[in-house]
Amino acid sequence: MSSTNPFVAHEKAIIAACTQQEQTYGRQPDYRRCITFVIHTANYFVKFGDSWCFSSEAMMQMEIASVAQRDPSAPRVPVVHHIFPHECLTYAIIEPIETIQVSKDIFVHKVAAAVLWLRRQPVPPGVVLGPLGSGRAWHGIFKNKYAPLPFTGAVALERFLNKV
Repeated sequence: MSSTNPFVAHEKAIIAACTQQEQTYGRQPDYRRCITFVIHTANYFVKFGDSWCFSSEAMMQMEIASVAQRDPSAPRVPVVHHIFPHECLTYAIIEPIETIQVSKDIFVHKVAAAVLWLRRQPVPPGVVLGPLGSGRAWHGIFKNKYAPLPFTGAVALERFLNKV
């Protein structure tokens, strides 16, 4: 990210707030690595996690939000304003979205529409299965959680899984 990004100036304060959050609540069973952080009277959602897995999640959300902003038929996807690493953690400053209560029927319809919209999105050229940015896919189905080789697509992954 560019140093002209206005969120860069708040990185140290965000790290301190997240560290405090982790120390205070980190041992609770329902603990989640996220906080609300105020910058110039505006609330932001800050999510953080281990860089080895969370950095690709944050980059993926940034990419999906960018695509959604250009598509009027897209579901509401929060904008990722800034992603930054610090030591072994990665932090993402995300636009907050206010939730409203809706009936179960409406909720199910909205979730289904969002999933269908995501399925319709083309895969960017050169992308292989795995973390956005680089690296092999990781999931519990693989020995030691990492894919033994890069997969060029779902068909290659399916072929591999059928052999093992």
